[in-house]
Amino acid sequence: LPNSNRGPDVGRVYFVILELSPVTYIDSSAVQALKDLYQEYRDRHIQIAIANPNRQVHLLLSRS
Repeated sequence: LPNSNRGPDVGRVYFVILELSPVTYIDSSAVQALKDLYQEYRDRHIQIAIANPNRQVHLLLSRS
């Protein structure tokens, strides 16, 4: 099995969900990293969904 050490073949990725409920704070570096990730995945036609951010995190993300 040539790919046995790489896990199952799941095919193409269309969505990535970032579960942010354990995240209590993000700074500008984290916001920029998420923007960069969004751009890179958008270029690959992959959608990112952010799930369950707390109020502070949600406000910071919505302002940027």
